[in-house]
Amino acid sequence: LVSELNNYFLAGSGGSEKVIAANLLSQNGALTSGVNGKVVLSLVNIEEDRLSRSLNNYRQLPNGQMEKINPEVKINLYLLFTACPVSDTAGTMFTDSLENLSRVIGFFQTKHFFDHQNTPSMDSRIEKIVMETCSLTFEQQNHLWGAMGAKYMPSMMYKARVVRIQEEEVVSDGPPILTMEVQAQ
Repeated sequence: LVSELNNYFLAGSGGSEKVIAANLLSQNGALTSGVNGKVVLSLVNIEEDRLSRSLNNYRQLPNGQMEKINPEVKINLYLLFTACPVSDTAGTMFTDSLENLSRVIGFFQTKHFFDHQNTPSMDSRIEKIVMETCSLTFEQQNHLWGAMGAKYMPSMMYKARVVRIQEEEVVSDGPPILTMEVQAQ
């Protein structure tokens, strides 16, 4: 996502890379170095998507054999894009950070999903990522920024929906069951 966003920024303005993936704050509570003037992508939550959970534990191989595998896990990632201004007395850098954040929003408005056709560099283990805005109430924002230990900065939350994780470890294998017979005694 960072790479795609930076390509979007570079194509639009010919400027430098504006988006980085980082923690907003270091462990001592100070703003992480190098984030001033950037849009910081932070992972703020991971949740399992239980509604789309697959119950199919079997996969058929081309030779007709069946493999028992653990069901895939589908997760949602909550991503916070924070516009970090560079402090100046005129306030121009603050408006620049708001412009950067609006460009992030514009990018996801035009490209709201990522797959192997529109993003060839995407990891082959990921089928598709769908981005949707996640609006927080004032109370939720207060809790989030308090949990991060920071003062509020202009930001936008997105939910990256249904990231599929499937390890290729086979539990057992064998031929498929094609018929059943019942014997009564």
